[in-house]
Amino acid sequence: MIKNADPRAITRIFTREANWYYRIPMYQRAYTWGQNEWTTLFNDLTENDNGYFLGSIICVNSSMVTDDRRTDLQLIDGQQRITSLSILLLAIYSKLKAIPDLNENQKDKLKDIKKELVLLTDEDNDIYSPRLTLQIQDSNNADYLYLLSSEGLLDAQPKPKKCGLRRIIKAFRCFSNC
Repeated sequence: MIKNADPRAITRIFTREANWYYRIPMYQRAYTWGQNEWTTLFNDLTENDNGYFLGSIICVNSSMVTDDRRTDLQLIDGQQRITSLSILLLAIYSKLKAIPDLNENQKDKLKDIKKELVLLTDEDNDIYSPRLTLQIQDSNNADYLYLLSSEGLLDAQPKPKKCGLRRIIKAFRCFSNC
């Protein structure tokens, strides 16, 4: 049964207030986007008016317990876009974090971005957990967790072997250079 088919802005999909946690099920394909898709996504976001339609996202509520603090959603359609958007947001965060000599107001804004834009993680007693869990195929989730930790959003994660050769890290590099 479809409960909602309303159009939503990216900021609404990733809002911390909704407390949605996305999990890509094992049966979904691994992250396959490459340079052409990353560039197209970036250009679509920067060259179009607000309200640009990025495509549908289909989720199934997989929460076992009704909990106002968290809703677990299995991402059935749109996993490539959601993964790419979260990597793009991480690249934006990384760029902002690297600005030297931030004043107190800017530091406060960066903290807000970490909490709000860190649609990638959520804060619960100063413990951050991934807002998005990728499938394990092709080390997608291990690479993603390492990337989050390398930007200071998670506790240290081991660097997966050959992660720099796989798509998660390549997407981050691509968005960082846009």
